Amino acid sequence: MTGKKIILDAQTFKALSVETRLQILKELSTKPQTLTELATSLELNPSTIKEHLEKLLEAELVSIEDTTRKWKFYSLTRKGEKIIQPEEVNVLFAFSFSLLSTLTLGAVWLRERLAPVEEEIQPFMVRVASEADQVASEALHATSTIVPTITLILIISITLTILAGSYLLYKKRK
Repeated sequence: MTGKKIILDAQTFKALSVETRLQILKELSTKPQTLTELATSLELNPSTIKEHLEKLLEAELVSIEDTTRKWKFYSLTRKGEKIIQPEEVNVLFAFSFSLLSTLTLGAVWLRERLAPVEEEIQPFMVRVASEADQVASEALHATSTIVPTITLILIISITLTILAGSYLLYKKRK
């Protein structure tokens, strides 16, 4: 094996050609297990599991862990792991990159779609703002006792007018 490539020789293909062996590999991908544990989880005779494990050992997809205990634990080799769990990190990276690219393109597309609306609304907003300044100035000069109240009311009404005008212009544009 070189780098991230998996080299599948005839022996590996032969080992993977039986469904039971694939099930054994999937079981071992969760944790190392004994022959008895595999036989129990797959509901097969231990002698059948033993035969399949020998083929997987020959193909170097499974190894026997050296332990001081009397049980033999079987686990996946790096080759076996790459076949059962092929580079999950690469899949996650590809998914993340695709999502980020889609969001970026969506933002660019939305910005391009809204640019003409923004250019059309801008003169309207400038005109409304200057009229609001005139109205606010006249109101301040008219009476100085109710200035804070009138100013607040004018700011709220101007803001609502600008928002309503912008919304109507946007809907008209659609």
